[in-house]
Amino acid sequence: MNSEIRVYLVARQPLYRQGLYAIFAVERGIEIVGEADCFSQAAPTLLTARADVILVEWPDAEDEWPAMIENGPTLVALASQQSAQMLYSAMAAGAVGYLSKEVGIDVLLAAVRQAADGKSFWTLEQLNLLLGWQETVWRRWQKLTPREREVIRLMVRGVGSTRALAEQLGVAEKTVEKHISAILGKLGVESRLEVVVWVIRNGLLALVEAKK
Repeated sequence: MNSEIRVYLVARQPLYRQGLYAIFAVERGIEIVGEADCFSQAAPTLLTARADVILVEWPDAEDEWPAMIENGPTLVALASQQSAQMLYSAMAAGAVGYLSKEVGIDVLLAAVRQAADGKSFWTLEQLNLLLGWQETVWRRWQKLTPREREVIRLMVRGVGSTRALAEQLGVAEKTVEKHISAILGKLGVESRLEVVVWVIRNGLLALVEAKK
């Protein structure tokens, strides 16, 4: 590791980015080498910035982070809330840790140094939450076919009737009914409304919308 830890900031809110910048600017041994408000803005300069650590306000384009980070800086996720789905997406993207945006400055600086050293800092509480979520919610979600997930996406968007779903999907109403029956069985719920509630309750809205 270089004597100077090179950090890249990705956060949606300019004021929050400025706050992070101010913290690191006065810290010896840490240099800010770039900042952006989202993945697409960061992508052109992230690798050329030669950052050691990238702090990302999570979630942000989870589906694209793995390919970007594979040969790039170490990812640390920062978030205002902690849900199992967000923890999972951060870990799947290669994050070495997941921090609340409310942590103290000392904790944040220590996390950056650990990340620069290649050390992870997932807590036991986070790992237990992830394990429970994977054994229930994620396992059920993985059983769904791409078409069944498309049906759920439409239902979450308010397309509720069999006829409307059939028109959107370009299939027969009987086919839609088969899809609905399969979805109810795989998720362990009894109605279309419960499907939508299940998605919202388990923090899968972003994931559902991403499957276009």
